[in-house]
Amino acid sequence: LNRLIEATHPENFRLVFTYDALSRRLSKRCFAWKEKRWELFSCQAFFYDDLTEIGSCNAEGAIRDLCLFAPSSHSSFPSALAVELENIPYAPIQDLCGNLISLISLETKAPVTGSLFSPSGEEYRFSLSTLRAPWGFCMGRTDFETGLVYGRAGYYSPALGRRLAESFSVLSQKTHSPLR
Repeated sequence: LNRLIEATHPENFRLVFTYDALSRRLSKRCFAWKEKRWELFSCQAFFYDDLTEIGSCNAEGAIRDLCLFAPSSHSSFPSALAVELENIPYAPIQDLCGNLISLISLETKAPVTGSLFSPSGEEYRFSLSTLRAPWGFCMGRTDFETGLVYGRAGYYSPALGRRLAESFSVLSQKTHSPLR
């Protein structure tokens, strides 16, 4: 089904992913290599508005991050209205390609993050802040451990400049039948 179910960096980290029947990524479990075995480090569950991933929560169900999008039927990239990270709301700024390039503090009205993206999705950060929004290139979620961007059409590698594989849901939409 062209889904990434596991990513491992030997003796460093291991990621395990689960999906639903619509190829939406439901969870990511992170394991760390400790004392010659894998130990669960963190769990993350993702939630959606239709096919658009809008946030994640931890194993206890507390929201880690949230992105509210404007309703749109004509844009290939969703327009972000608000982003919440660590229970703090921010105003998102997107470029014309749909990339999240900055978050503005609602309290200070100043940018707290800043990034630019190459056409292939490589990120160039110009902010000294340690705060990083998980959304970036084309509003896909970046897995910081692997550098891959997960979006509606599956996983994208900015380093390779291409998708790893098209997702099952995209293929079924193109053929109008999930069984073809």
